[in-house]
Amino acid sequence: MDDNLESLVQVMYSSCQGGLDLKKYGNSLLFYLFRSSANSRSEALRKSEEVVMTSNEAECLKNLGLIRNGPSLGHYVLTAKGVWFCEKDIIGNDVLIDLIDRDYFKTLSKEEHLNDKLKVVLAVAIASRTYSKQALISMRVEDDLRDRWWGLFQEMSTFLHTNCIIKTDPINTYKSSSSIEDRSSDIIRHTDSMPRLTRSIFSKTGKNGYYLDIMDESGVPVIERLAYVINVVFEDNLNVSNIEDIARYMILFFRKNVVEIAYSTFEEQYGDISYDQVIHKAFYMAMENRGKLMV
Repeated sequence: MDDNLESLVQVMYSSCQGGLDLKKYGNSLLFYLFRSSANSRSEALRKSEEVVMTSNEAECLKNLGLIRNGPSLGHYVLTAKGVWFCEKDIIGNDVLIDLIDRDYFKTLSKEEHLNDKLKVVLAVAIASRTYSKQALISMRVEDDLRDRWWGLFQEMSTFLHTNCIIKTDPINTYKSSSSIEDRSSDIIRHTDSMPRLTRSIFSKTGKNGYYLDIMDESGVPVIERLAYVINVVFEDNLNVSNIEDIARYMILFFRKNVVEIAYSTFEEQYGDISYDQVIHKAFYMAMENRGKLMV
């Protein structure tokens, strides 16, 4: 490609960059366009239409895959290949791959934790034994349980804060972002990151139901999965001096608070003593294998 054609592509690239703050995108226009909304992407690319070229120049660049026809006759926009042509020697493959890995491939790591509000929701799911689609945290209006679940979130928030598992008391200091939506629904609606942060153990149905995918195909609880989500909530706060008290609280939480919900809505009953033993064992597994559990 001759210098004139390369110069045209570089000018189109500079036009697209104009006015954009690319710092959080690793100074990569390509990654910015990848992350942007359709409207923002279109707005940036259309800036390259301003560059004037002959039909022969345009034909050469189109044959190279660096530009394509724009919305207006006789105008052209950069392709992804054209953008990368301009920044590949500046950004480089490794930087672009690191950016993609950072935003799209990361799972729960030592640097990534649930916030206090999400820890409360997950702790309630653990203690309430919502271990399958047949035992849900239901936010359906017709089930008339949302106020009941709100009370459980409040109690768990107090417990975790009092025991220094979380730094704040997010439920009891909660202020709704909506004047219409129910408090419980508002809290749990902001759990979109939970499946990713729990290796998809925290799951949701299409009918405003939320549960932990703890059971195997034959209906037997997988203790490693339960221990994993316990570790996500309690992290390095479990030790020999507090584990019995915390495990006991989480075991008794069901009988004290959830049994009437369970008997009215759960198809399977998780209240028998065998589940007490599963939860107890999972807490010790979480403490003893902190950071090593694979699910």
